[in-house]
Amino acid sequence: MIQHAMREAKNNFSRKKLANLSAIWSLSISILIMGVFFLIGTNLNKVINDLKEKVGVVVFLDDDLTIEEISSIRKKIFNMGNIEDITYTSKEEALSDLGKDPEIAHYIKMIGENPLPASFNIKLIDKNMEQLNNIAKRIGFFEGIKEVRYGQEEVKNLNKIIFFIKSIGIGLGIILGLISLSMVYYTIHLVVSLREDEIRIMQLVGATAGFIRMPFLLEGLIAGLLGGGLGLGFMGGSYYLLILRFEGILFLPWFIIAALGAAGILVGFVGSFISIQKYIEI
Repeated sequence: MIQHAMREAKNNFSRKKLANLSAIWSLSISILIMGVFFLIGTNLNKVINDLKEKVGVVVFLDDDLTIEEISSIRKKIFNMGNIEDITYTSKEEALSDLGKDPEIAHYIKMIGENPLPASFNIKLIDKNMEQLNNIAKRIGFFEGIKEVRYGQEEVKNLNKIIFFIKSIGIGLGIILGLISLSMVYYTIHLVVSLREDEIRIMQLVGATAGFIRMPFLLEGLIAGLLGGGLGLGFMGGSYYLLILRFEGILFLPWFIIAALGAAGILVGFVGSFISIQKYIEI
């Protein structure tokens, strides 16, 4: 049965080469576009993780604090736990660092006094956003604190961008997937319609639905496999060209590659199953 199905699927491919190639091409473009958007999302996730590694909590202090009060605040922060290191920067040190920029130095000179506050730069052991947010809020209630910053807006904005890009990728992928599904359906439908009389004769002599259906399902599976493989091949080529120009770009995780390949096969199978179904109903 399998040998017969494979032989018939091969013959069907030969009969409608152009239609099958169109279906395969459409499917490969769908997989490629979805893959590109997932690739962008994967690398933006890497940017976020790198940003999280660098991000810390910056605590700006009131100007009129004594050395004892500053030391007390530092001790309270350290006792909160999850603190890797606390670096104190005085007003003078902050002025010296920013004063290296000629434009900033010019504005500071116009003001006539040092407007920069002293600060603590806090590095956490666990840098996830929940921990950052929790510690920043708690520190904000301490006496002598002017402001607390920890880059939460940058991370939130990047997360929104990733969600937007992945949503577009999935949306376009679904639309193109439906187009590919219709192409596979149309291709198999043409082949089946040409063999309708032959199918009826096979039914009359007792051929089972599975026996009749198998070659067309294999044809759809092959189209899906080739389309998915071609799309992933394009993805690999595009990634190779990017990696030659930009260092540190990540490729798709294996489970996304597997999912995209499986999606191509599924589209091919479903398209062929729908197209043959009405011809074998008794």
